Amino acid sequence: MNSIKNLKKIIQIQKRKREGDSYIRTKCIFTPYVARRLLKMGNVIVDIKPRKEDKDKTIFVFEDTEKLQTDLAIAIQHYHEEST
Repeated sequence: MNSIKNLKKIIQIQKRKREGDSYIRTKCIFTPYVARRLLKMGNVIVDIKPRKEDKDKTIFVFEDTEKLQTDLAIAIQHYHEEST
């Protein structure tokens, strides 16, 4: 059982690894509407993976940058406006 946990840790690190020894910070987005807006705003998606709890839903993994933080606030605001 421990070997499975260790393997998951390795896989997560490898996904975040870029060329050379540098690593990138990532942020997971669970709402397709917000992810789509972030993509349209020019943010970089680095991975897409299924949710563990519900394999029919998707997690969108973005490179965490200052631009993403700014755009995320705007995208969330638009999401709340659309859903009300």
